[in-house]
Amino acid sequence: MAAPTEGKKERAVVLTCGTFSPITYAHLRMFGMEISYSHTLTIGTELAKDYAEDNNIDLLGGYISGVSDAYKKKGMIDHHHRVEMLERATKDSEWIQVDGWEAAQPNFVTTLVVLTRFYLNINRDRKEGESPIQVKLLCGADLLESMSAEGVWHPDDIRDILTRFGLYVIDRAGSDAAKVIESNKLLTELREHITLIPQTIINEISSTKLRDILSRGRSPKYLTPDAIPHCR
Repeated sequence: MAAPTEGKKERAVVLTCGTFSPITYAHLRMFGMEISYSHTLTIGTELAKDYAEDNNIDLLGGYISGVSDAYKKKGMIDHHHRVEMLERATKDSEWIQVDGWEAAQPNFVTTLVVLTRFYLNINRDRKEGESPIQVKLLCGADLLESMSAEGVWHPDDIRDILTRFGLYVIDRAGSDAAKVIESNKLLTELREHITLIPQTIINEISSTKLRDILSRGRSPKYLTPDAIPHCR
């Protein structure tokens, strides 16, 4: 993977994980919303270079990691096609890159393992005395809700993800992320490591809804990049 250009202040990248079967504009929009939340007014591919120096964090890049086929989610297509879709969807972006390692693994890989490997790789060439690039997990409110559900995540994994990396959560329609945190003892304890990012423009399209549209022979135009449906 290519390391982003070095910044002058605390440096960070965002990584989002998921099935992306297929990827939608809502997925890509998360990166734009994260940039907006970080006090940048312009959303575009030049943000990795032009990110304002007076921010507390230099947000240097965004990365997408798809799950392996071992995840076995209903309706999920082969990882080769999912990675191809991701690469097509991001090919015109100088800011978002695809990391295909997780998708290519024969066994299921936990999010904590993905984040740890990514952190080590992106800081592999760090010079002595140089502060490391931080990796933030970017996700939707549904992932936060799953962390509060019994038996979905190992509590130690949640603690490690939040304290070692941190969570950027895009709140969505019909969800109250703050209430989810308050209702869970562990999430409440680790609240300082969770950043909630409100949706200013509501987008409720999901991969599930998009698969349903495609299965009925309807056009997915304006819901996903034009190149994507041809990769089914």
